Amino acid sequence: MENHDELCPPKCKHDETRQHAFDLLCELVTGSNENCMVVIELLFEQLQATASNSEKTWNYSPKFAQKSSCGYVGLKNLGATCYMNSIMQQFFMIPSFRAGILSAKASETADTDSTLLQQLQIMFSYLQESVRKAYDTYPFCNSYKDFDGNPMNVAVQMD
Repeated sequence: MENHDELCPPKCKHDETRQHAFDLLCELVTGSNENCMVVIELLFEQLQATASNSEKTWNYSPKFAQKSSCGYVGLKNLGATCYMNSIMQQFFMIPSFRAGILSAKASETADTDSTLLQQLQIMFSYLQESVRKAYDTYPFCNSYKDFDGNPMNVAVQMD
């Protein structure tokens, strides 16, 4: 089985493909306890890997976490990051800029958490491929450092 990282786009983005995937899973487990256990384990692993704290609450509804009908993914406001979010969304909407960022070679030796380019690539990948309503910009904000090397303070208004 392939090892998918966080940049891998979802395979079943539409209701029809999701239904076909579900039908396939049902067919694979019909009459086979072994296949059933494998599918259950894989689904459980997937659920654990994708569940955020907000999704573990009693009132979580996947429908409210889905991308809007216009097809765009938003950026989560962490307090005072609306200025940054609006700029990042404007940059993302420029096809040549987006393609340049996504194709840029990031440093392989640097830690992903500290590399602004890598975090921007991850953000743009989510904006382009995610089926979720919004992307949590915390990792990007944490990689954006001031002159003293401190991460961006998301509680301070800077616009």
